[in-house]
Amino acid sequence: MSLSDAIFDYVIVGSGTAGLVMTNKLSAKGDVTVAVIEAGTFYQITNPVIGNTPAGETLFAGSSPLDTNPLVDWNFVTQAQAGANNRRIHYARVKCLGGSTVPSSLIQSGQTPSVMTATPGTRYPRISRRASSSHHPVLLALLMPVQSIAPTLSPAGGPLDVSYANYAQPFSTYLEPSLNEIGILQAQDFNSDELMGAQYCTDTIQPDSQKRESSQTSFLGEAIGRKNLKVYQLSLAKKILFDNNKRATGVVVSSNLGLTTYTLKAQKEVILSAGAFQSPQLLFIWQRPGVDKHIEDHVFFGPTWRVKVQTLTRLANDLIYTAAQFAIPYSILKQGPLTNPVYDFLGWEKTPRDLISAEAAAVLDNELPPDWPEIEYLTAPGYVGDFANLLLTQPKDGYQYATTLGGLVAPLSKGTVTLASADTKCRNISCPAAGRMTRVPGRLHIGLWRPWQ
Repeated sequence: MSLSDAIFDYVIVGSGTAGLVMTNKLSAKGDVTVAVIEAGTFYQITNPVIGNTPAGETLFAGSSPLDTNPLVDWNFVTQAQAGANNRRIHYARVKCLGGSTVPSSLIQSGQTPSVMTATPGTRYPRISRRASSSHHPVLLALLMPVQSIAPTLSPAGGPLDVSYANYAQPFSTYLEPSLNEIGILQAQDFNSDELMGAQYCTDTIQPDSQKRESSQTSFLGEAIGRKNLKVYQLSLAKKILFDNNKRATGVVVSSNLGLTTYTLKAQKEVILSAGAFQSPQLLFIWQRPGVDKHIEDHVFFGPTWRVKVQTLTRLANDLIYTAAQFAIPYSILKQGPLTNPVYDFLGWEKTPRDLISAEAAAVLDNELPPDWPEIEYLTAPGYVGDFANLLLTQPKDGYQYATTLGGLVAPLSKGTVTLASADTKCRNISCPAAGRMTRVPGRLHIGLWRPWQ
């Protein structure tokens, strides 16, 4: 591909969750030219097999700086964090077409009416139909966890496949009645306008192949043949250009290992969708106020038990068994534990008001919509610990292990993130302060304590 200065209507930096959705929508009009800048390439090349397999989401996503695949991971690592026992924490951020839809846990859920109407003048029904039309729902009769589940997505469908894994985690069978017992009742699904309750979750999985679905396989896959779209792979955005009116006019790009530098001009807009760290990094050089503020980190944690059902512990420790599962059940029959992205059952609830102070309850009620959950519970059939490396840290004592995770899905503590340099090659996060202090004392303890009930 010839690399030289060029002009487009839209220049999009980053080909992840948001970038490729916008790429698809904007390039749908044949008279609109679109360029997408991506530092990586196809994850099917740089992260083969693991990137496609749903159970592979447990790899290269841990908090240990060693749990990384340098071909696909930016390998962002923090300085020692006082609030995390002075650990240097690896944040998995992916460089590939598809971005962070690739190492994600594949869980697909919707929004609630109050969140969708947060923008003045926006009506929920219209937004709901538009959002759901991006998804292609598939109901599986074979080995579905619960036969009565019927997610409410647009019947018209869209490029993104949303379905169920052809295998349900045995541990989830026991978590469901446990959550029901403490008042988290069964929900119909998590794709309509209600998130409170407990239920199996749909995943971004291609139903026929049982492979991971990403924004690359779906939204880019539908648009890749359009003549008005150009994808710049293995190309790093170095600088956003502004005119005298502080309007973004283009992007300086580096390719061929830095040997080639050129400029992509935007006649209409530069769209910055480079992720939580790199989007503000590209703006640091202009000293834009607030670009490194209001960072949220969704902390999760939970107790681990020995259990008498099969979990990730066996897949991690018995590689002969795992290879056998890949050879026939997964690759040929499209069944078995490798079709499951590990986390397949969720529970959502408001923090029980009788368990927190009146002051804490007032803060939550004032800042969060009434239909938005505050705590999430996830099945994690394996040993999680400090999330350093989900594969290598599984106990090797012959037992199976499982964890019930509690997570803060509505953190009110806001932090900052500062990278050591405005150079987009820099990977050192110097000060992610999200979650250093909590405005709702006791909520962390409840997220840990409720799974013990």
